[in-house]
Amino acid sequence: MKKILILLIFLFISIFSYSTDVDFDIRVMMGLTKIEEKDNPKYKKFLNYIDENLTKKGEVKYSHKINMGRKGVEFYSEKGEILLTEELPKEFLDIVDRSIRVAENKEEIKKTIKNIYEDPYTNVTISKYKENLILFTEENMVNRGKIKNIMSVVLKRELTDDEKNDLIYLKDNDSDEFFKKYRTYLESETTKIYTNDKLELFHEIRGLTDTAILYGKNEVVKEVLEYTDASRLDAVAKEYKNDKLLKETIYKNKDIVLEKEYYYNEKLAREIPMKDGLIHGEVKDYYENGKIRAIAPFVNGNVDGILREYNQAGKVIKETLYKNGNKVKKIK
Repeated sequence: MKKILILLIFLFISIFSYSTDVDFDIRVMMGLTKIEEKDNPKYKKFLNYIDENLTKKGEVKYSHKINMGRKGVEFYSEKGEILLTEELPKEFLDIVDRSIRVAENKEEIKKTIKNIYEDPYTNVTISKYKENLILFTEENMVNRGKIKNIMSVVLKRELTDDEKNDLIYLKDNDSDEFFKKYRTYLESETTKIYTNDKLELFHEIRGLTDTAILYGKNEVVKEVLEYTDASRLDAVAKEYKNDKLLKETIYKNKDIVLEKEYYYNEKLAREIPMKDGLIHGEVKDYYENGKIRAIAPFVNGNVDGILREYNQAGKVIKETLYKNGNKVKKIK
């Protein structure tokens, strides 16, 4: 039973990473697919359907689902007419095949694969509101709607052909730069995941702020990443539990330079300077009243120098000499 559970978790992760195909839907909304595939007859019917509906109604609806028998993702019009079939990547099919081969109960795994691969539909709506383009997708990731993934993307405006070509070039050559550029056109991007109609995960990108909230049975964990500018090189990450700040991480040029830990009452508990992924500098521990508890000098991840401990009145009560992480002697 445990092996089957592990397999199902592995399969679910692979499904989540591919079957939603949100990247494709976003590219359709932004008009990138139209430029990429304009001379490909396979896409003609699908792209015409998108254009005609957006032009006439300002809105287009379609759906897609995986067909394991045909080894593809099938796209349907609002009336159920097939518009396009995209081949599933070999890596994805290999995961499925390997999962079946190593399973003790192959029929059970095949049935599970059918339920979670082939039963769900992803329903997609793309609409225009003034200058904004809005994408809304809803996917029941497991049959009978036990797990549901809802995503909405709002662009600030429609892109010019030059901007679309620029994004296509970045997508093919530099994925980091692609997402950085894509976010400059983004008003917001929101993802919500439900299990049995209960919200379990919320993720939103809005401006220079990236927020993720995980709803547990007895606690709510939130992470907020705030960039200082559009380069997204410098940022402050904050971790909360039940709305209480527990940790702060400061990034400079994408590297962590300082970590701050907090007591549950949100008083500063510790400051940890970092350099090249290692603790480097003076680590400071605090009492809840804000007084220094201890100062430890670190060099490249090791205590190096005199570690001093203080009482709550601010008096040094202990001094210990360390060299390259090893205790040398007690001074006081």
